[in-house]
Order: sequence, then C-alpha cells, then structure tokens
Amino acid sequence: MTTKNYYAQPYEQLAKVFRAMGHESDRRKTLYAKHEDMRKYGKGLSKGAWAWNWFLGKTIGHGYRTLFLLLWIIPVIAFGAFLFCYADNEGIIQPSKERVYLDAGFKGKVPERYSQFNPVIYSIDAFFPLVDLHQEDYWLPDSTRPGGNWFRYYLWLHIALGWVFSTLAVSAFTGIVKKE
Repeated sequence: MTTKNYYAQPYEQLAKVFRAMGHESDRRKTLYAKHEDMRKYGKGLSKGAWAWNWFLGKTIGHGYRTLFLLLWIIPVIAFGAFLFCYADNEGIIQPSKERVYLDAGFKGKVPERYSQFNPVIYSIDAFFPLVDLHQEDYWLPDSTRPGGNWFRYYLWLHIALGWVFSTLAVSAFTGIVKKE
C-alpha cells in the first residue's frame, strides 16, 4: 500500500502561475485542493487542526468557496421556520411582552395591534445576530407548556448557529480565513 505525501509548494506554485495568467477560478480551485489534501495526506496535523480544516472545508471552502455557506444557512433557517410554525400551532410560541396580557382587549387572543407571529421571519431574526426584524423581541417559546423547554433550547441552538455562520461569512468574505 502506498501513501501520498503532502507538499504545499506545488499547489502554491500552480496558484501563482494561474494568477499571473489571469485564471482566478483555477487559482481558487488549486488553493482549495491544497487545503483538502493537507487534511487527507498531511502528517502531523493534530485532531483539532484536522477537525478545523474539515469544518472550514465543508462550510466556506477554506475561504475560496464562500457560497458553500448558503448550503448550511438556508436549511437551518428553513428547519427553524418549520419548528417555529409547529410550535406556534401547538400554542407554545407566546407573546413576550407583558403589556399584551394587561391589555383590555386580551381575552386569550393577541390584540391585532401587537406584532403578528411569522415563523419564517422569526427564524431569520433569531438566526442573524445583527438583523432585527422585531419578531424575536415580541415572541418566545413558553417553557411552561408541554414541549416548550425543547423549543426554547432549539431557539438557543438556532441563535448560536447564527453567530457561528455569520462569523464564518464575515471571515470568508473579508479574506481572514484564506492563507495565501
């Protein structure tokens, strides 16, 4: 059985030639392959470095395929919207502002002037940390209802994933991740 050795220099030289020729797409593919092969054939990578390399490869293509991130973000938002819709139908999503319950018009039904719940907008609002669509401020899973704790925990996971993927997106688009 033969094993391949990993050497970064041929990838870097080829990327330099592609850049000089104006073949940016081929340069990016070459540098992406460099990082992938480093994980597959590189010796001396710690388990943490190997896992980080794998994670960056699958999420942002090591900074060379930033649109990969959409393959993660869109399903997470869609799954969140599905779960939040289900929770709303089960009566688990409740207004978070006390004034709703103190309103004279509240008789088990949310007053019309209160922001109406939209599971898709709620999922987007909770996912992206710098986006404020005023859904997350007005609605929360009620942990006193059956299953409410589970939806509250998922909401926290949803928010954490949003922070992770948003940070990756900023890192990828600004070029922080790429090592030329």
